Amino acid sequence: SIHFWKEDSWFAAQRVQGLVPNIIKLCHKIPDKLGVTEEVVKGLLEHFTLHQALKNNKIFITDLEILDGVEYRNNIDHSAPIALFYLNMRNQLMPITIQLRQRKGPSNP
Repeated sequence: SIHFWKEDSWFAAQRVQGLVPNIIKLCHKIPDKLGVTEEVVKGLLEHFTLHQALKNNKIFITDLEILDGVEYRNNIDHSAPIALFYLNMRNQLMPITIQLRQRKGPSNP
């Protein structure tokens, strides 16, 4: 609904209810290209550390690597994002990180 589009829970719900629900996968290991550490997600995983959340199948990932290098007309800037989601204790999928480009670095937080 238009009334909820800015809410994190709605954004996350669209990963499984949207046009391409198979884009989200269970994450077993944080990819090296993703600049996520325990410190980055501290306080977002309820009582879990990132390592514990991964081990308990609470972390999901979307990786739109397929968009990396796609050329757009008129030199429009685009992204090839990677996002992590956490399945919280209320069984709500919540976004915890979004990295806009495929290579981590200071210009790509």
